Amino acid sequence: MRVVCGTLLVLMVIFYRVHRGDALCFQDPPFWGDTLSVFCNIWLTMLGYSLAVRDREDIALRGFYKLISPRAGHMLDIVWSTMVFCFGLYLAWFGWVAAQNVPACSGNWAA
Repeated sequence: MRVVCGTLLVLMVIFYRVHRGDALCFQDPPFWGDTLSVFCNIWLTMLGYSLAVRDREDIALRGFYKLISPRAGHMLDIVWSTMVFCFGLYLAWFGWVAAQNVPACSGNWAA
């Protein structure tokens, strides 16, 4: 998974540089440069976040856990994991709704 994230980071930079380079030099950037850069950025963020949650590498919370009791830290972990799960459901639901509004996916070819 880390290799995929690293590859997406490199591709994001390459696509962005192609887009910006053509925009500055030729005043006519390819339409796909910026789109693919944003696509790589979104997937890199989501995969990197899932890696951080899986490996429990959320640095800001680990420093806070030293100040509170282990039981409170465990409860905070449960709350945090529940919030992450609910956010994942939110993204999946509204992603599905957005996909259904694409004319080719909804079966409404005449629209």
